[in-house]
Amino acid sequence: MRKMNIVVLACMLVLTSAIAPSLALAVEIAPRISDREIVEALTELKQQQKALNQRLTDLIHNIDKRFDANDRRFETMDRRFEAMMNWMLTLFGIVITLILGLLGYMIWDRRTVLKPLRTKITILEESSRQMAATTQRMEAESQKMNTQIELPPPVRFLTVWSQLCANLPKMIKR
Repeated sequence: MRKMNIVVLACMLVLTSAIAPSLALAVEIAPRISDREIVEALTELKQQQKALNQRLTDLIHNIDKRFDANDRRFETMDRRFEAMMNWMLTLFGIVITLILGLLGYMIWDRRTVLKPLRTKITILEESSRQMAATTQRMEAESQKMNTQIELPPPVRFLTVWSQLCANLPKMIKR
């Protein structure tokens, strides 16, 4: 194992000694740059930087224009939605008003229909009371008559019925 480590170290040393001189030759010596060339390069860099700044400013300006256009679109969409909501609320209000009007009409109609029926019912009740009173009077009179004249039971009923029929128009007129 130790022998192998020595072999590996020896190989590495040989390779390093073979590659190291070529690395030293790989460096290229740059020519001398004068101050004038440095100043020209710096001015050129400044001009390019100004041009780049101008391009960035123009780009930002264009992006702002696009955002403004999008804002205007959103504002018009908001106005459209607001108008649509107002229209829907108006229609909803109209429908509610119609429903309430229909309910009011139904209640009013029921009352107007029931009012003549109530008057007819009261008239009928009154006439039935009058008929009951007349029937009681006629019974009393028939008992007086029966006590005076003795008639068989079917004849008594027929006389009461005929008197009732004869007096009915008078009772209804009262």
